[in-house]
Formats: sequence, C-alpha cells, structure tokens
Amino acid sequence: EFRIQDSTGYVGIGTTTMAEKLAVVGGNWNTSLTIKGGASTSGIKFLDSDNNVDGYIYASGGQIGFMDSGGDFGISIKDDTYIDFAIGAGVSRMRIKSNGDVGIGITNPTFSAGGGIHLKGSSGAFTSLRISVDSNTGVDFSSDSNGHGYMYNRDNSALIFGTNNTERMRILNSGNVGIGTSSPSSPLHVYHATTNGVALFESG
Repeated sequence: EFRIQDSTGYVGIGTTTMAEKLAVVGGNWNTSLTIKGGASTSGIKFLDSDNNVDGYIYASGGQIGFMDSGGDFGISIKDDTYIDFAIGAGVSRMRIKSNGDVGIGITNPTFSAGGGIHLKGSSGAFTSLRISVDSNTGVDFSSDSNGHGYMYNRDNSALIFGTNNTERMRILNSGNVGIGTSSPSSPLHVYHATTNGVALFESG
C-alpha cells in the first residue's frame, strides 16, 4: 500500500496515516527498507535547511557507520570483526575487537596471554591511564618511550597493595613503606603477628 497525502505531501508505505514526510510500516528488520547503491557503496546524506552537509550513513565492503560532513568515519562496524571509534580526519582512536579486546591508540591490540585493554600513546610520548574519584587527581599507570613502567598516586595520600581482598603493603605520602602494617613509622616497617617469620633472606 502506497499513499501520498494531498494536503501535506507526506508519503506512506504500508500505512494511510502519516505524521512525517515518509512513513514505512510493516516488514522485519531486514525487509522494511532497502537502500542499494549504484556501485560498491551506498549511503544516506543529511542536509540542514541551508543545504549544508551535516553527515552521512555510509556502507561499503561489509563496513557501515556514521561519517561527518567531511566524509570521515566517526563510528563504524566492520562485519563481525570490530567496532571503531574515530575522530580527527577519521583516525581510529579506539577499537573493540570481536574477541572483546580493546585498543586505544592502537587498532590491533594483542596480548601475550589472555586479553584486555591496550593503551598506546603517540611516538615518544609518556602514556598514562588515570583512575580518579570526585575531585582527587587520581592514580596513574604509565609507560615512557624507554620502556619504563610507573605507578603514581598523584594525590597527597597513600598507595596501597593487597591480595586476597586484604592489604599487604602500604606506601605513605611521606615515603615510609609498611608491610603488615598500615602505619609505618620508619622508611621500612615490617610487622608480623608471630615472633618469627618476619623476614627471610636466602641464597642459593
């Protein structure tokens, strides 16, 4: 069923009551509307009232996504391979692969074991992942171009390490290190509840 309203010019497919320029009613997710390009690509262009291009939905070679007015991808999906987030002339900034691995600053995140999040900065840059709460500066996990690894608490507070849901070591903002105690009173303060077994130094 196809209808054009005389008074408004609205077009209806599968309906006679239209409240918009084009209304398509009926069909499933893959049969309601088909757009076929003239070559290997297809898409939809969006214009404002002054005929300025606002963006596109673009598809080609198993990839579909949203483009900005300059024709650069912002978000795109490639088959069942990855989802890509880009900005700045279509440069990929984050990619989520089909196995769940996430790359930020890298399009092919790989790991020696398992998977996860790979954060890579630009060449020669000091790259960090920062975690913070409220107005605190936060904790940085960083790497530099020399391959050095860093973990900094950027606030004037302690850095705490634990295992099995229990605190094991604490570095105070003064630099004092406590193992088995949360209030070390010297540069290295080791505490154990028993009378022996505080420390063991062993050679081969």
